[in-house]
Amino acid sequence: MNPTRIKLMLGGVPVDCLLRFPETAAWFADYQLPPGEPQSDPVMIPEEEWESFLELKLGELPYTEYSALTAFLSDALLSQNRVILHAAALRWQGRAILICGESGVGKSTQTAGLRRLRPGAFGVICGDRPILEHPSSWERRGESERPTVLVHPSPWNGKEGWHDAEAAPLGGIVLLSRGPENRIAPARNVAAAVRLYASFIQSSIREQNIRSLAELATELVKNFPVWTLESARVPDSTALLLETLESAPWPEEQK
Repeated sequence: MNPTRIKLMLGGVPVDCLLRFPETAAWFADYQLPPGEPQSDPVMIPEEEWESFLELKLGELPYTEYSALTAFLSDALLSQNRVILHAAALRWQGRAILICGESGVGKSTQTAGLRRLRPGAFGVICGDRPILEHPSSWERRGESERPTVLVHPSPWNGKEGWHDAEAAPLGGIVLLSRGPENRIAPARNVAAAVRLYASFIQSSIREQNIRSLAELATELVKNFPVWTLESARVPDSTALLLETLESAPWPEEQK
């Protein structure tokens, strides 16, 4: 293998990558930087991991590499107080709303529905795997103040390719699932933190990563509005979500 080296800007952080296929670079075209001084520890997919991704048959090999790199780049970003997560990130009234959930649960359906219900009001920061930038310390100076968490675009925008909005400070999080009826409820508990943790992308189970990401999930649930949304049918569940967002008592700094 004769790898191709590229440098990416992800969530405001430069990261060097080694690609197996030069064609993979096209997927990252909007995020590439001039080569510059090479980093000593570029990100790449290890050989043993690559074999396991091939078994998944994600598609053409450059696309498989583009998709599989997410986990290893997320690992590299952890030391910079950033993580890639599986979610649709919307920009609404100057704030970012994350819709988290398993593949196929309806994140794109909810996104499209919100945009139909309020044309022009909802932009898409990232359709599938945004980058979350969080503070290194979660100390708060007062009850009305909360840490600033930014939601950045990324090269991974899902099959729809939605990405038409800039980064925004986090406003709230929706934990989406299917259910027998449409219902939404606030969730600021351990169960919500566990579900949010499952949305964080990482390459493998490492104790240090588990601890830092579990702490991050706990702090996000503690400091930001979080809702669980069960969807039995659309557009009713989308209308319920929109009503909740528009009636929520947003903190002053988010209005």
